[in-house]
Amino acid sequence: MIKKTIRDEIASQALNEIRFAREEKKQIIARWHKNEDLYYQKKLDTDSRANVNLNEAQAFVDSFLSKINKPLNWKYIKGEEADFKAAEIANAIKEKDSNLGNWNYKVLLSRKQLVMYGRYIFEYHASSENGYSSYLTPVDVYQFLIDPACGGLDIEKAFFLGRGVS
Repeated sequence: MIKKTIRDEIASQALNEIRFAREEKKQIIARWHKNEDLYYQKKLDTDSRANVNLNEAQAFVDSFLSKINKPLNWKYIKGEEADFKAAEIANAIKEKDSNLGNWNYKVLLSRKQLVMYGRYIFEYHASSENGYSSYLTPVDVYQFLIDPACGGLDIEKAFFLGRGVS
């Protein structure tokens, strides 16, 4: 059993990290809103940017999406020679899961986020309750929180990441 003071410290740290991530994300969301304005033809009364009717933005996004026809692909790689067998097994499981879980369709539905926001995010996990099953779930970019201090390129360096409430 964890003492109440330690539980309170952990909860306080987690809430501070979430608050920090949300504050940093506000800057990114402002850029996303500009893309959404172009896509949904929202005209602004401002001199600070082009105020052109860009109904072509939807056609651009759809055309761009049609050009991205590669399936989702990621592989486990061995770090050392001893990791070769583990990486081989992990890749075999991933291949089986992708075929059974209809991953290509899920990725196709999520690609609009890739074009609009420059990223798409998935949660992948497996369960062995009542037999083996795996899950690849798209995560809305507005709900995803990550440690901003990791730089955004290598999530392995992030102290925290996950799905939050937007």
